[in-house]
Amino acid sequence: MFDAFTKVVAQADARGEFLNAGQIDAL
Repeated sequence: MFDAFTKVVAQADARGEFLNAGQIDAL
């Protein structure tokens, strides 16, 4: 599961917008 999340974070990191929302959602 972390693998998929890491991939999403990597893409979101490029934007720096979904990173925060994604991390909060995961938590």
